[in-house]
Amino acid sequence: MIFVNYIVKNKKLKKLLISNEKLSVKNATMLLEKFEELAKFRNFVANVEYQVCDDDETLFRDNVEVGKGNATNLLLLITNSLNTNFAEIPQADKDELIEKIANSYNIDHEEPVNDSIEVTNSKYEKGKKEKRSTKTKIFVFSRNQKIIGVLFFLFFILIVAGVSFIGSVSSNKINETSEIVIEKESYEQLLEEKKYEKILELYPEKILDLRSYLIHERKVVDLKTLNHKSKKIDADLEIAFLEKNWTRVIETKAKTDEQIAMKIFAYLNVQKIAEATKLNEEIDSKQLKTLISDYTILKNIVDEYEILLKDTNLTPERRGLIESNLKEAKEKIADLLGDEPSENKTK
Repeated sequence: MIFVNYIVKNKKLKKLLISNEKLSVKNATMLLEKFEELAKFRNFVANVEYQVCDDDETLFRDNVEVGKGNATNLLLLITNSLNTNFAEIPQADKDELIEKIANSYNIDHEEPVNDSIEVTNSKYEKGKKEKRSTKTKIFVFSRNQKIIGVLFFLFFILIVAGVSFIGSVSSNKINETSEIVIEKESYEQLLEEKKYEKILELYPEKILDLRSYLIHERKVVDLKTLNHKSKKIDADLEIAFLEKNWTRVIETKAKTDEQIAMKIFAYLNVQKIAEATKLNEEIDSKQLKTLISDYTILKNIVDEYEILLKDTNLTPERRGLIESNLKEAKEKIADLLGDEPSENKTK
């Protein structure tokens, strides 16, 4: 089976990759694009070494600088390098190698082709050869690997909703009139005593603050009650989001950027990556773009593991390794998309 290894020294890029991780050509291409995107976003240039292998045989080895806008297509990089740096190799051999790698892009799990390309490894390697472990280790994850954008998105969804509530309390503190102080204390007292319907009655000007507070604290039951009593609450989408009713979130019209972000999150939870990507174009969020990209890579890896497990000829040791890595990949997706709201915060 054709696979690709990346070797990186840049600390920022290392967060996206485990050393010697075996990637399909398709996932390697996606990861290369992500290297380029991160380098351009962080404004740095870094060298990335890559090698293309067919089982234990190295077919091609080279390196590329990411951050210059050129590292976006792995197959094109290989083609250009062959034509530029390996002029002495017969064109027929180079064409055959390119075709073999290109075919593996769409047939990542096909059995290895028996007819090997008769070009010595040394002719397709730049620099010194490196020793490679013979132990099978595919897509091994590290629990210390950090996924860019996870914490931002989880706070982006629920904490932003509480900004107006917190800002309201702060503004009241700087007002020195006795009348306002009394009103603030009365509102806070009702809030502390959970007399939310009384707040609607006595302080209609505080409705949006109350709405933000209930969303921020994930008090779904109370939010439902007030949403039914007052049209100004208008929290149908937020209620569906807190209940993780992704279908209803998707079907509900979004009126704010925060609600659009919730819909993007819902699309990812039902594995509709294309829809999430298209919706993010409306708000052009770099953080959400990173989240979608990270989710896409993890989802593709999970799909590959599940296909590999269908092979009835796997040895017990190899099957156990794949199952372990599949479990960890799914845990990474669960971490990326967030946990279920705790029970005491939904009441």
